[in-house]
Amino acid sequence: MHTIYFPSSRNLFIWLNMLMMLVGLFFLGWRPVIIVFAYVFETIIIGIIHLFKLWMVYRYGQAQRNTPVSKDPRQMNGWGIIPFFLVHYFFFIFVQSVFIFSTVGKGLPGLPSDGFNVLANYRFLLSQTDMQLAFASIAIANLAYSIRNFFIPQRYHVYTLTGLFMQPYIRIFVQQLVAILAGFFFFFADGAMVAAVLLIFTRFALDLYLFAVKYNPLVQQKLINRITQDGKLKNIRISPQQIDLLLE
Repeated sequence: MHTIYFPSSRNLFIWLNMLMMLVGLFFLGWRPVIIVFAYVFETIIIGIIHLFKLWMVYRYGQAQRNTPVSKDPRQMNGWGIIPFFLVHYFFFIFVQSVFIFSTVGKGLPGLPSDGFNVLANYRFLLSQTDMQLAFASIAIANLAYSIRNFFIPQRYHVYTLTGLFMQPYIRIFVQQLVAILAGFFFFFADGAMVAAVLLIFTRFALDLYLFAVKYNPLVQQKLINRITQDGKLKNIRISPQQIDLLLE
């Protein structure tokens, strides 16, 4: 196994996130279903942080300043991409939330509404003590990671708005996978604790692998080879810079 998977200062927040969820679940009395909703909230937190990233790129980024703004309305590479991201990204979160509330939400007594009344359901969740603690731990971890890896090193000078736009959608894809997996266990089996633990370790394994893809050239090249040599993408060239951008 590559040493990049072992705990270090570089992947500290991935390990802490996993440990915090396990401690909350087994020692602080967090309900298993709260773990699922905590990761849904994480998607929201990532989207909010990404809005600030886009604004910093637009306001201060050197690469963005050196990129001519197209007048073609079909090519959004100016400030308009920020409100477009706001609507586009949070629409996906709304769809994800409806699915989660309609399936896993049945395991949370007192949830006041059906899956489509997303705001009422979120208000109820934020009134729960274990949800508040889970939300705070995930919010702090994600904010600290972004400050250390994006804002302090001034990575906003490297990217353009167009280049950075798609970055958080990788997380949505990952969240959808683990949410569907967890929802299957909650909905079809009486195994809430098993589902929560499975969700924590699945997320942990995926996050650790994506971290290795970003920072380990050998793991990254194996992924590129697998994508380009197998299937329909064999004629498409994928550069390490593109991988780095998507996994910012």
